Amino acid sequence: MKYTSYQRQILATIYKANAEVDLYLLHKQFQLSPSQILITVTELEEHKLIERVGVVVKATQKGRNWIYAHRKEIFMNIDRYWATPTLNESQLPPPMQPYFPEKVTTNEKNPVVNRQDQDRSD
Repeated sequence: MKYTSYQRQILATIYKANAEVDLYLLHKQFQLSPSQILITVTELEEHKLIERVGVVVKATQKGRNWIYAHRKEIFMNIDRYWATPTLNESQLPPPMQPYFPEKVTTNEKNPVVNRQDQDRSD
């Protein structure tokens, strides 16, 4: 199962607190929307992982054990799509090849001519 960043923050805060957690403080500290908090807390409450009284929640012993047992899945299995290179290695230039920008020249017949294939000895 994939967990969103706000679900991970809520679970971590509840687990680390080892006491009651005010839901408004979650909203204030992590700038989570009330719906994000309510959806997560309701789901955890349905599975008897937390107890909620008003706007205060506390992890049950079952909940603490569950978070501890699934800690790698929850906190370490993060999808880092931004860390995956977008280019294949075959598309990359050789590492020792210098970068030469396109040489742009003008003439009377054609105002702008790109000359990529000329000798770069200039």
